[in-house]
Amino acid sequence: MANLNYNLIRNVVTYFIDNESTVRETAAVFGIPKTTVHNYLTVYMPNQESRKILDTNKAEAPHRGGKARWKKRS
Repeated sequence: MANLNYNLIRNVVTYFIDNESTVRETAAVFGIPKTTVHNYLTVYMPNQESRKILDTNKAEAPHRGGKARWKKRS
């Protein structure tokens, strides 16, 4: 198993919760892959707040994609 930087994990989870950002936005801020952010939120440091934000983001994803497509074509 790889060495885990628990300070980084805590910072990523805290940033995600405080800013209610998406996994992609959080990954961009910290310069790490989306999969790593998702693992931090669900495997290494799961909590109810991050699960609630992840579920909200998943529900809103189709709408965000539609807005991006509309913006691109106009």
